Amino acid sequence: MNFLYLIGGLLVLHAGYSSYEHHQILKHASGIPRDIIGELFVGLIIINFGAFQSIANSSRYGLTHDKIVTSSKPFLRPIEMSEAMQSVNSLGITEFEEYDSRIDFLDVVEKRRQHREWAK
Repeated sequence: MNFLYLIGGLLVLHAGYSSYEHHQILKHASGIPRDIIGELFVGLIIINFGAFQSIANSSRYGLTHDKIVTSSKPFLRPIEMSEAMQSVNSLGITEFEEYDSRIDFLDVVEKRRQHREWAK
């Protein structure tokens, strides 16, 4: 993956340098030669392939248990909602967690009571 980034980046840099050299030698040239444009496109395509191959799910730490949860699918999130909710539920949170944990909706008295019980 990083190898594709490196190769693509070097091709793009070389195309840029070649374009600079071309314009320094031929100041009145009408355009950039096709081989430089081709090299630029090949470099950009290789960088895109590297970017697509580097998209992978990372492991996450569960909130309610001390386990590292890995996704069953290696790339991106599952599109089916049932599978997506299984991965969220395996972390120990609900689908409404982002709404329940907002400051506006936080029950401070309840959280203090829970902390008091936990501290005993």
